Amino acid sequence: MNAVEAALRRRPDEIGLSGTLWDGKTLSAYLERQFDSTSRCASASVSSVSSVSNCGNLARCSLTATPDFRQPTKKVQTLNPDPSVDLWGMDEVRFQQDGTRCRMWVPPGVRGPVLLHAWTHQSVGYGGAVRLRDGKMIYWREEAMFNKVSCTQFLHQFYRVSTRGPRRAVVISDNAQYHHARLHKVWRQEVSPQFELSRLPAAGL
Repeated sequence: MNAVEAALRRRPDEIGLSGTLWDGKTLSAYLERQFDSTSRCASASVSSVSSVSNCGNLARCSLTATPDFRQPTKKVQTLNPDPSVDLWGMDEVRFQQDGTRCRMWVPPGVRGPVLLHAWTHQSVGYGGAVRLRDGKMIYWREEAMFNKVSCTQFLHQFYRVSTRGPRRAVVISDNAQYHHARLHKVWRQEVSPQFELSRLPAAGL
């Protein structure tokens, strides 16, 4: 910490960094350069970054040691080479079309006419999953809204297709509420030896 404080008393360009004022990105670049990944057990966070002046005043800048929650080995890196596991990625998407053209009559002399469009947009949703090993895709079309009922129906279909072989299916999904709804919680626990729905953490895999 003494080395960090000493560096913060100088301008970034004086120690080989770009810029003349410290901010979060500059501090992160300095820490990555100063400490290697094996000895990085704590990270410094600047609570008020806007004010390290050229004279080295640290009155508004406080350093707090926070634990590093980054794991050296990610879950996907562990499961990907496992021959008994099939990794899948699941998500949904909605395509929506709004009318942008219209035919209208404008009286002579009117400038900048405004015509409000009717709420007549059309949309269609698709949900699906892709197997990372070979790109095989399973999908369903959703005319209405994505919810726990439609997700449950797809998960049952997905389970039947993805567990035909000897491999265990591990599905990476985001934290949408219907992905982990109580409606299919008991069923997910029953099929967990062959089919696991894994949440995607906020920091990524």
